[in-house]
Amino acid sequence: MNSDWPLIASAGATLLLAIAAFWSIWQNHLIQKRERKQRLLNEIIEWAIDIAKCESEQGFHTMSLLELEVAKESRKVQYLEADRRTTLINLHQKYQSVDVRSEYVRSIAKRFGDNLQAITDQTADKLREQLIILIKQIKGEIPPEDRDTHVVSLIESALALTKEAAKIKTRDMS
Repeated sequence: MNSDWPLIASAGATLLLAIAAFWSIWQNHLIQKRERKQRLLNEIIEWAIDIAKCESEQGFHTMSLLELEVAKESRKVQYLEADRRTTLINLHQKYQSVDVRSEYVRSIAKRFGDNLQAITDQTADKLREQLIILIKQIKGEIPPEDRDTHVVSLIESALALTKEAAKIKTRDMS
């Protein structure tokens, strides 16, 4: 009987070690899962911020119709019009580079529920509309003022997306 105690103690220690190892692996798994969610939410936030930065980085200012009429009377009109088109083309390219990630961001948002998905879809749709509006403005089919309202709406949508993703991040951290 006395010779069984070392064997029982050894088996008990092995069992405790196995439980501790399992617990450690499980905790590591949970940490990695949480970190992955945080990274994915960061992707969504970065995409939304990139949308908002397109306009601000451009340093773009729209010329009012009155300013354009005054400029038409001078020789500078061709230069101003060419500069405006170049600015719009550059802005369109910036939005296109952000739009490339739209489907990826939409697929991420699906993992976090209907609310984030809806705001992401709305923002992506507004981004696509912005690309169409810019093309029309480059072609001279619409005045600059028609784009201004849409830009504000797009940036507000991107801001709402950022807030919702940050809310999810904060909720998951607690």
